[in-house]
Amino acid sequence: MKVRVSREAATELEEASSWYEQEEVGLGERLINAFEQALKLLVEPNPPLVPVPHKAAESGAKQLILHGFPFSLVTSKETKLS
Repeated sequence: MKVRVSREAATELEEASSWYEQEEVGLGERLINAFEQALKLLVEPNPPLVPVPHKAAESGAKQLILHGFPFSLVTSKETKLS
């Protein structure tokens, strides 16, 4: 499985990491580590994904919740056009 992180998600992660680091030294780094661990889980054969609520669920999007933080990685299947 190929994993792609959107520019918006990368920016949000950066901003959240900075905010957490200001709240408590080391907490921003823990957020980054939780994100990296979640990325590793995504490429496993059966990642622990749960459905995304509301309209996004109609497209088959799922999410993997980051351990210890109120964030999740949202996944979707990209369609390749021939």
